[in-house]
Amino acid sequence: MGHIVLPGDSVFDDLADLRPVGRAHASEQEGFRGSARVSMNKLSELDMKTQEID
Repeated sequence: MGHIVLPGDSVFDDLADLRPVGRAHASEQEGFRGSARVSMNKLSELDMKTQEID
């Protein structure tokens, strides 16, 4: 997987349509979305800290 897919990205939905979504796959997807959200939150926190320094 070379692509970083953010929550709500259409690529993510396309991938989900390509194969039958079982419970395991659905929960993996949710886990991935959750971790992407956390990463974005950390990035925005870092961004705020950087702005404070300026």
